[in-house]
Amino acid sequence: MKYTIINPSTNLYDRIILAIKQEQETQKIKKLFLLLLIVFVLSFVITIASIILFIKEFNASGTIYVIKTALSDLSLFKTLWQYFFLAFIELLPITNIILFLTCLFITIFALRLLMYKKYLLIKILLNYSHGTR
Repeated sequence: MKYTIINPSTNLYDRIILAIKQEQETQKIKKLFLLLLIVFVLSFVITIASIILFIKEFNASGTIYVIKTALSDLSLFKTLWQYFFLAFIELLPITNIILFLTCLFITIFALRLLMYKKYLLIKILLNYSHGTR
C-alpha cells in the first residue's frame, strides 16, 4: 500500500487560527452576557426588596403624619415651614433611600450594558442555530 501525501491549502493554518479566535471570542461574549444577566437579575430583585423596605420604613417613620399636619393648617405651615421641613427631613429613611437609589443605578447600568451587547449575543445564537460558525 502506498500512501500519497496531500498538501493542504496554503491558508488552512490561517483559517484554523481564525476559527479558534472566533470561538474564543464567542465564549468570552457568552460569559460576559451571562455575568451581566446575573447582575441585572440580582440587582432587580434587590431593587424590588429595597422599594418594599423603603415603603415600610416610610410608613413607620411618621413622615405622612408630618405632611398631613402641614397640609391641614396652611397658615401654620406658612409661618413654621422651616420646622416642618426639618422634621420631614429628620423622619425620612435616608439609608433606605440610598440603598434603593444604588440598586436602581446598578439595575439600569446592567440593563444598559445588556442592551448594548445584545446584538452580539443574537449574532452568536443565529450562527449556532443555522449550524454555521
